[in-house]
Amino acid sequence: MTDEQFNALAPFEEHYKTAIEVNYTRYPGSAAIDTMFYIYKAITKSRININRSCGTCLLHLVQDVGKLYFAEKKRREELKAEPEPKPDKAKKTTRKTNQKAE
Repeated sequence: MTDEQFNALAPFEEHYKTAIEVNYTRYPGSAAIDTMFYIYKAITKSRININRSCGTCLLHLVQDVGKLYFAEKKRREELKAEPEPKPDKAKKTTRKTNQKAE
């Protein structure tokens, strides 16, 4: 999923949570449905159609897009949480000693 797609889906995170956890969703609006539909088709390469009059169809779309969104969100968080590489212990550093001027 590209950054553009991820950012376009981010405002509807609450809809995804409700749809996945409670098996219910409120209508997020036709623009949101269009966004979810086209991004879902682009990511999965599926040939699905959507009936905007069918509540169950919309629920399944929001659930499917939500699963993709949360998987991508988890992947991005794991990438951020990766530890930085440790310095090589074989390399020794020398400390400069303070030498008094004579």
